[in-house]
Parts: sequence; structure tokens; C-alpha cells
Amino acid sequence: MSKIQLSKLAKKVIHQSIRESNIPKNEGLRLEEAGGVLSLTTDIPKKGDRIIKRDGNIVLIIHRSLEEKMGGAYIDIKILRGEPKLVVVGEKDANKIEIEHTDNISF
Repeated sequence: MSKIQLSKLAKKVIHQSIRESNIPKNEGLRLEEAGGVLSLTTDIPKKGDRIIKRDGNIVLIIHRSLEEKMGGAYIDIKILRGEPKLVVVGEKDANKIEIEHTDNISF
């Protein structure tokens, strides 16, 4: 199974956003899919999750079933419509998919 990867910049920006939002250390941002839309929400890790950390802190939580579905996708920061946004670039697809975030966290 190919794993989802984060660029160094995406990992840094997500980590900084989590710290500035005062999210507890045992929580991180969960990547979810609903109706074909990817979103981020704060959550704690659960059984079956893969956890991506930076400096020992949880950055991203991904359930293994979603990771398997997304293959070797790459999450990065890109400027879209003049604003920095988290985007997913598929392993074999150059199209960028913007990630919506539903909690009170800004990037």
C-alpha cells in the first residue's frame, strides 16, 4: 500500500496552525472524505488510524481505509485564487484537489 505523504511545508504549516489554535497535544487534524470532498477536523487517533507527527506532536490523522483509497497521494501547500491552500495531488494524477477545513483553523 502506498502511503499518503506531506510536503515539509504542509507539515510545518499544519503543525503551526494546530499550535496557534491551542489544540491539545493528544489531538490532531483528521483527513476525512464525505461525498467526494476531503476535509480536516480536529480529532484524537483511533484504532486503524495512521498518525503523522512533527516534533513529536500529532499533525495528521488518516484512517488506513482512506489512505488505501487515496493511494500514494501527496499533500502540499499551493497558492489558489491568491490564498495558500492545502491541496492533494494524486499519485498518478496531476490534478490538485483542495482540502476544505471545517474547524476554526486557518492556514
